[in-house]
Amino acid sequence: MRLSDDVSLALTSERDRIARDLNGRVIQQLFGVGLQLHAVAGVTDESVRPRLESSIATLDAVINQIRATIFELELGSADPFRG
Repeated sequence: MRLSDDVSLALTSERDRIARDLNGRVIQQLFGVGLQLHAVAGVTDESVRPRLESSIATLDAVINQIRATIFELELGSADPFRG
């Protein structure tokens, strides 16, 4: 195995690990926080609800950004020297 093959394999493995960690840990935790905020928004004062809903929307956007990053990492795993 050549050095470039070793580097390619290491890079692919690291991208896969990062994608798994983001999907398995980070997204699940953010999703859980969003569910908690939804529950609180349902029983809170009307004056606070818009701020909670804004925070929920921000969390949803962050989750979507992380999912896009995971997708990019997975694409990069197929060709680690892709530009």
